[in-house]
Amino acid sequence: SAMMVLGVLLGGFVMLGSASAASQMTVSQLSSPTNQSALTLVYQVATTVHNEEFDVTINVDGPGSNDTTDGVHITGSTRGSFQVSTPVDGEYKVTVTAASTTGTDFWTNEQTLTRDASAPVMPTYNGVTRDGNTYTLTFEAGSSSDTVLIYASTSTEFTANSATQVGQVSGDKTSFVYVAPDSAQRFFALRTVDSAGNTSPLVGDSETVVTPPATDSSTTVTTANGTDDGTVSDEAAVTTTDVAGTTDDATTDEESDSSQLAWVVAIVGLVLVAGAYVYSINKKPSKE
Repeated sequence: SAMMVLGVLLGGFVMLGSASAASQMTVSQLSSPTNQSALTLVYQVATTVHNEEFDVTINVDGPGSNDTTDGVHITGSTRGSFQVSTPVDGEYKVTVTAASTTGTDFWTNEQTLTRDASAPVMPTYNGVTRDGNTYTLTFEAGSSSDTVLIYASTSTEFTANSATQVGQVSGDKTSFVYVAPDSAQRFFALRTVDSAGNTSPLVGDSETVVTPPATDSSTTVTTANGTDDGTVSDEAAVTTTDVAGTTDDATTDEESDSSQLAWVVAIVGLVLVAGAYVYSINKKPSKE
């Protein structure tokens, strides 16, 4: 019969059918770019012909020698899947065909995908300024196509995950404003994520120790001064957040108490001397 290929994308599937529309094949659209080493491609062959048989094959043309071919023989309407192996970075061409054994129906679907598992460049963190509860962070992403993720915590040690993420901006932005819900000091960390889902190492305030999520392959934590961060104790964190020029409240109170005591002693002494003088005057005999 005459053949017609329909490239209609419906809900992530590409539908292909014959002119009679008695049979058709749908193929899932593979995500691209991806950082995965294997993807699942789902196909479905639908036919109204009783016990019609098909040969379904997949051919993956990958970079270098990473080519694979697989196939199955099916009868009637069938839904199945193939594993698409993408072991190395590069472009892959994936071709799926389904042909009836009688030669009356034939479909083919071709799509390309890019595998990219390389981490993006870590953003350059220029620091943060604070005005009340408002913090302004300045930075530079490695690429305008990346996304900068911003994390914050009241602790100097925290995990960079969805619970601590306070925002994200496109890579062409150079600043981010965060308004905290309270006056507690906030500490920040940043990272970039690319379109394939790869994340860069974390960079943040020099006093922070930020841990990537457990499922994250990134383990390097880098501080704003460019050195690998070690353990920062709470005492060190408190020292970095003290306001310059303040005095020690305990010392001030002690000096104030001593000064007040001296004044009390002096006043009591004067009262006693005055009382003794008045008493001595009143005790003198009067002249008649």
